[in-house]
Amino acid sequence: GEEIAPNICKFFENGMFCNQAFTQADWTLPAFSSMLTSLHVSRHGVSHPGPNDFSLSADILTLPELMLKRGYRTYAHSGHNRFSPAYGHAKGFERFIFRPFSNEPSYIAIQDVIFHLDAHKDEHNFIMMHVFDTHPPYKPSSYLTDSFMGPFRDEDSYSKVRKNDDARIDNMLEDEFKAKLKEFDISIANLFSYLEDNNMVDDTLVIFTTDHGLAHRSMEKPRLLNERIHAPL
Repeated sequence: GEEIAPNICKFFENGMFCNQAFTQADWTLPAFSSMLTSLHVSRHGVSHPGPNDFSLSADILTLPELMLKRGYRTYAHSGHNRFSPAYGHAKGFERFIFRPFSNEPSYIAIQDVIFHLDAHKDEHNFIMMHVFDTHPPYKPSSYLTDSFMGPFRDEDSYSKVRKNDDARIDNMLEDEFKAKLKEFDISIANLFSYLEDNNMVDDTLVIFTTDHGLAHRSMEKPRLLNERIHAPL
């Protein structure tokens, strides 16, 4: 809501909200593969992590490959190992910044996107930025996170006590999520300001979405719950 993410809400107040958007999978690897190819998981086949990982076939055309052929500079930034060159996700990207497991805060990725835009401001650009802030665990936390949270913030919502499904733990998770979203909203405002200050808004299509949702209480089957696959777009 606007009280948590005022900068995002303001930037998109004249945008289009697609309220019936559904992801093709409830976790990152198959979902990102579908986002890049516009194919169902059964078609692209990238759904099995582990010792027998699958990657996108060289015969499958990706969105960045299409954009590159049309003269766009193509750039991606990934903060997670399931959006990765190892799975063929870098096909078509001239630059693919891959920093998994770094606990890198989103403002670093956002700043690098701004640097890329500034270096190529006279060219067409296709940019795909993935940040991990609002995916659990919502840590490491900043001062904002600590100050935003409720009275039980000193406890660990990801410890064994979580298995008790205690209402207090649910409240802590909600507090942590809201705080991380607030942090991201402050960070992404820098990108919005850059676009506005450089008169780029009218010539830029900004798509704001997620690869999957979350259902804290439903880690077991069934997996395809609305909370997991009904995605904001």
